[in-house]
Amino acid sequence: NSCAYDGLRTGDYTARADRVMCLREHTEPFYEAVAQGFIQTTQKVLEATGNRTDLLQTAQVLTVKDLLMLVRRSGFSSAKKQALANEILEHQESERIGLAGLRRDIKNLADSSLRSLFDVQAAEREGKPVLVLENARREAAVVYFGLPGLIFPKTAQRLGRFIVNDIKATASTSNDLWVNVFDEFSVLNAPQILQMLNMGRSFGLSGVLCTQSFADLEASDPSNPAAFARQVLGSVNTYIVHSLNDPEDAEIASRLIGTQAAIEYTAQMMEGHATGAASARVNKSFTVHPDALKQIATGEAVVVNKNEFSIVRIKVRNSGV
Repeated sequence: NSCAYDGLRTGDYTARADRVMCLREHTEPFYEAVAQGFIQTTQKVLEATGNRTDLLQTAQVLTVKDLLMLVRRSGFSSAKKQALANEILEHQESERIGLAGLRRDIKNLADSSLRSLFDVQAAEREGKPVLVLENARREAAVVYFGLPGLIFPKTAQRLGRFIVNDIKATASTSNDLWVNVFDEFSVLNAPQILQMLNMGRSFGLSGVLCTQSFADLEASDPSNPAAFARQVLGSVNTYIVHSLNDPEDAEIASRLIGTQAAIEYTAQMMEGHATGAASARVNKSFTVHPDALKQIATGEAVVVNKNEFSIVRIKVRNSGV
């Protein structure tokens, strides 16, 4: 019952090709480059011939033969037709050696039970809304993507990458504040999300990164887990800390929140009685102790704002919605 989603409306044919490419993980740079070239030409031909560039339309023309037919049916001059035809024919070998996997992934998505979500033409014919992120941002709309990871684990992961790339393409279309919330963001392509947020700040892009534990950050990038976790923590200005079960997590959170100066008094005792001699020294202690972070009640959180240097404990009120 959702609206349709056109994730290939924004950007030129090269930007759209990048989004299509993220539907498959490539292990060989050569074959990735081969597929990239073919998809880029596909998007160029669809755009030049006045056809839709959405995912379903792309899935229908992923052969040299189909692309040549589109060009022959167009009203271009002979010179322009020949130039496009020559570019298509250069991909004959690419189609044979490097496109099978990506073509299959795109077709699988186009033929899946989620097909109606990408059928832009049918949605417009039936009067259903079509989601284009650039338009949604301009309208200050609230957009929710529900990726059912338990039902469609592989498909949800691919769609997550696709959506993140669409957000990246849309980021530069405005400078207005644009808040993106990523629940369990480490399950998606977390390094890509972090890069997007860091690069998108100048365009008003901000993000809320939700995760269960600091260990999830390290699991997000197996190639360099500790470095990635430090990158994330170094990019964040506001922390919302709910109850933490792992002592190490609580320790990390307390260190992130910081310390404060505290005066420690000591008194001299002799045979159980104070001698009157005493001393005082300044020590550093956690502003919020790890034990306190392990004892936060449900619905409560410690909110740390590095910009305002504020630390408050809040209790979330139940919503009427």
